[in-house]
Formats: sequence, C-alpha cells, structure tokens
Amino acid sequence: MENKLEITINSFEHFIYCKRRWGLIVIDGEWAENYKTIQGGFVHNLVDDPFFNEKRNEIKIVRSLPVFYDELSIHGTADCVEFIKNDNGYFIKELGYKCSINVIEYKNGEPKTKGVV
Repeated sequence: MENKLEITINSFEHFIYCKRRWGLIVIDGEWAENYKTIQGGFVHNLVDDPFFNEKRNEIKIVRSLPVFYDELSIHGTADCVEFIKNDNGYFIKELGYKCSINVIEYKNGEPKTKGVV
C-alpha cells in the first residue's frame, strides 16, 4: 500500500516561511493558536460562504472555492476567486467563456505578492 502525504494549499505558505514549522504542523501535527491565528479565524468566518455567488459587470465572484490537484494530492479552499471575462484568459466550462483568474486570500498583515493568474 502506497503512503501519500496529503498536502493542503495553506501548508505551502508554512513551508516557504519555515521548513521546521511546516514539519511540526504537517508531519507531527503540532499546532498552537495565538492571537493572530484566532484573529485570522474571525476574518475567515466573515468571508467563508460557499453559497456566495455574485456577478459585477464582467466579474464573477465566488467564495470558499474548493481547489485541488489530484495527481499531487494537493487540496484546499480559496477564500475568494474572481473570474474576469477576458478573451486571452482560460476557458471556464461552467461559465462558458474565457477568464483571467484572480485569487484573493484573506490574511493578517501586508500581502506578500499580488497578481492575476
């Protein structure tokens, strides 16, 4: 039987920030809440709504969107994703047109990077 480590998207940030911390959280299951993680949980509760579905002009907005890549056993939930109608973007079958994709994650502090996929 093959043993696979299932990786969540948020574990990538832990790995980039500190490989030791990533190992403690992902491999050893060690986790301790602090005021920042508790505050982050409150923010996520405000935006965590898988039934939120909005369209603003050429932008389709979805919250709590499950994302995954089965080949690598990577999965997670994006806080908010904007699908912006764009003829040079990716074809989204469910929408029926091409889009640029903007993933928005809610975090404490300043954003590390910004961009449209």
